[in-house]
Amino acid sequence: MLKDPELDSVVYLMREHTFGRIYENVWIDRLDRVAAWLPFAIGLIGLSMGIGYCLKNCSGHSGMSPFEGSALFVPIAVAALFVMLHRRGNYFIKLGGMGLVVGVMGALFGGFIHAFQIMREYNFWVQSGMPDQNPASGILLFGYAGLTLILLFVVGCYVKSEKETGE
Repeated sequence: MLKDPELDSVVYLMREHTFGRIYENVWIDRLDRVAAWLPFAIGLIGLSMGIGYCLKNCSGHSGMSPFEGSALFVPIAVAALFVMLHRRGNYFIKLGGMGLVVGVMGALFGGFIHAFQIMREYNFWVQSGMPDQNPASGILLFGYAGLTLILLFVVGCYVKSEKETGE
């Protein structure tokens, strides 16, 4: 085989340049994947903590309004929507969709616990005549958590993985 030294040097420079770009893109891709997990993970932890607090606190009232706690989930839903729209690929659509489910369910959680008399703000609770907590609050909270998990499962299974689609 004849080797052209000039051609070899060009191929070497191309490989060196391409390898550097590929290496850089791998790290950017990994950071994007970690960032895509954040809205979902933070939202799921926050919703779990809210449900746990409601299960542990049997008084039926709290110093914080349930609606203020739910407002914290709106940025999570917006961040998850950004994940879905920012990057292409089923992986990001799946994670963004799951983050969006957690964000929306977290935003609705305050209204849910207020409407079913599971947890109310202290001043509102006193004005209401200090009613007891709903006796079925445990069942309602586990049902809410179950519905959230079912929706997460549906979104997670509906979007095909990249291995299935060949992307």
